[in-house]
Amino acid sequence: MKHFSDETVICRCTGVTCGEIKKVFSPEKTLQQIIDETGAGAFCRRCVFAVSEYIDILKSQQNFHLRLLSKMELQTVYYEQMQEDFDIRELKAWETIEGFYDAGVCFAKGLFQGEMMVAYAVFFTAGSPYLLLDYFAVCKNMRGKGRGSAFLKLIQGEKLCEGLILEVENGSNARVKEELELCARRLQFYYANGAISTPYACELYGVQLNILYLPICSTPEMPTVRNALNDIYMHMYGQAYGKEVFLKDIK
Repeated sequence: MKHFSDETVICRCTGVTCGEIKKVFSPEKTLQQIIDETGAGAFCRRCVFAVSEYIDILKSQQNFHLRLLSKMELQTVYYEQMQEDFDIRELKAWETIEGFYDAGVCFAKGLFQGEMMVAYAVFFTAGSPYLLLDYFAVCKNMRGKGRGSAFLKLIQGEKLCEGLILEVENGSNARVKEELELCARRLQFYYANGAISTPYACELYGVQLNILYLPICSTPEMPTVRNALNDIYMHMYGQAYGKEVFLKDIK
């Protein structure tokens, strides 16, 4: 599954980008109508498949919506999905997440297609205008169809905060080639959806993570991002911060 951003050139012959396709897109239009309006794939025809794939993603996103998850819904997601979706070293105990939820520093959102949840995320805040995307996953059997990108686009549209701080495994803990390739795909997914690198990394109970930033309302100076994440980690990990959880500058 390709990752498309507005800046992705979808037709090299004409230089047409995904953003230009999106501007003229509507669910009622045929593939040929969009090709005629943008010129994408009109000459060499080699790009038609990519244009068609992107249009299918745009059509599927028409029915998506976000909503907050109740504590009971989050508990169900935790036991039925998160325990499979995340490394046991990264996954907090339910009682810890519940305590954060009750304290108002943690909340969760689900991406729904109709009545079916297809992706979910857990966010953490320490009172700053920046949110940590603590957990994020597309539900099993729903992956590879643009739903993760749709989630991030809708979150950006809600403008809940100045920006999202992201923790992404960098692959240094990978034991086999497949794990390394998965880490690379995850990084590319976030970059394709507008995230930028920061000069920071995190060691979380032995797991090595790169820190990325996804702008929503603004892109601050990098030390501002570091200070916000430092406050979040102090609140989230308490005495473990500085002992088993480390925020590092990348040289």
